[in-house]
Amino acid sequence: MSRIGVLTAAAVLGEFTPAQLAVWCEEDVDTVVGLLANAGDLFRRLPPGAGPDSPGEARWRVLDAQVLRHAILAERGAPAGPTPAGPIGAGPTRAGPTGARAAGRDRAPAVRSAVPERATCEGWMARLRMAEETLMGCAEEPSAQGRRVMACSAMNYLRQSLADVLPERRPWWEVDPALVDVAPEHIETGTGTVTRWRLRADLALARLTAAAAAGAEVGERFLLDTAEGLTRPFGSSDVDEAWLGRLTGRFAELALAVARPSVHDTEHTAAPARLLSTLAWGRALSDARGDVRTAVRRLARGLKTAVANRSTAAAEGGGSTCLFQVLDHLPHGLERVNVCALLLEILPRQLGYREEEQVVPGVLVTAVAGPRASRRLRMYADVIEEDLVQSNFTSGSALIGQAAHVVQDLAVTGARMDHTVLERSDRARRGLLALAGVPV
Repeated sequence: MSRIGVLTAAAVLGEFTPAQLAVWCEEDVDTVVGLLANAGDLFRRLPPGAGPDSPGEARWRVLDAQVLRHAILAERGAPAGPTPAGPIGAGPTRAGPTGARAAGRDRAPAVRSAVPERATCEGWMARLRMAEETLMGCAEEPSAQGRRVMACSAMNYLRQSLADVLPERRPWWEVDPALVDVAPEHIETGTGTVTRWRLRADLALARLTAAAAAGAEVGERFLLDTAEGLTRPFGSSDVDEAWLGRLTGRFAELALAVARPSVHDTEHTAAPARLLSTLAWGRALSDARGDVRTAVRRLARGLKTAVANRSTAAAEGGGSTCLFQVLDHLPHGLERVNVCALLLEILPRQLGYREEEQVVPGVLVTAVAGPRASRRLRMYADVIEEDLVQSNFTSGSALIGQAAHVVQDLAVTGARMDHTVLERSDRARRGLLALAGVPV
C-alpha cells in the first residue's frame, strides 16, 4: 500500500468513511482502517451517525490540514508535491512514476524548456486523461454523493497537472484552479500540445459536476466563459473528435442542469437536462454535417442564450422546469417563454404562439404564447419531466426514447382538439429517434 497515497487522498477529502478512502486509493477497507488508527495524530474518528451522507458509518476527519501536509512532505522526503492519489477506480501509481522509478526515468520536457524537471510527459498526460475520464464517468453515477466524490477526485488530478506547469513551483494542494490563467498557453507533452483552454475546460467541468450534484448556484459569467472556451483550440495531444464531442455534451448537460433547474430534487435533475443536452448536441452535429468543431461552436452560442435567460426566468418565477420557463409577462395575458421545441410540435393549432428565436436550433425556442397555450406547454413539460425522473435509464439515447413514448401519449389528448397533432407527433417522434441513433 502507498501510505503517501492514502494520506494525500485524506487531505483532499477532509472528512470521509474508510470505504470512501479505500475506493479512492484502491485498497481494502481493513488496511485503510489500520493506517487511520495508527495515525492518531493526524485524524480523529467522529461519533457514530455524525455524517449526513452515510449515517451509522464510521467517519474520520483530518485534525489539522497543515500538519497533514507537513506529514505528506515528510513521507516523500522532498519539498515537491506528494504522489497523486487516484480517482475512483484508479490506483495512485497510474497517474505517473514515483520515488526511484521517477528518478530513473528520462525527464522529457513536460511543458516548456524552462521547467523540464517538473513532470514526465507520460505521467502528466496519464493524469490529465484520468481526470477527464473520471468526469465523463460521473454521468453514469446515480448517487449525488458519488458524483461529488468523483468530481473532487478529478479536481485533485487536475490541480496536480496544473501545479506541474505553473511558472512558480508550489505543492499541488495549494494550487487555486484560477491559476490556470497563468499557465503556459501551449504545453508540450512530447507527442503534441495541450493548450491552456483544455485545462480550463476540464477544471470548469469538475466544478460544474460538483455544483450540479450539490444543487449549488453557479455564476452566469462562469458558464458563459466556459461555453466560449469550448470553441478554443485544445491542442494536438491525445485529442480526437469523439472525445471533444463527449466533453461538450457533458458540459451542455451540466450547464442546462444548473441554468434550467428541474421542479424535482437535485438527485434527479440530470435526467431532463441530459435529454435537452443530448438533443442539443445531436442537432448541432447534424446541422454541422458531422463536423465536431463547427457543432461545438453552434452549441456554445445556443448555451450562452439559454444561460443568459436563466436570471430572467428566475425573476419572473413563472417556470422551474428544464423544458419550460417563463421569461416575461406581457399585456393581454401573453407570456414570453423558453420552451423545448418538441412541446410546440404537439400543441393544438387553436392554442397559437409566435416564435421569436431559436435559442438552440430545433431544441430550445423563445416564443410568445397566450394563457391557454402557456398552461398546456407547462403541463406537457411537467408530465415529461415527471416520467424522466422516475426512469432508471442514464444514457441520453434511452431518455430520448422514453420522451418519444410520452410525447406520443400526450399527442393523443391533444388530438381531441386538433387532428393534425397525431401527424405532427409522429414526425417529431421519428426525428427524436433519429437523433438517438434508432432506425426509423
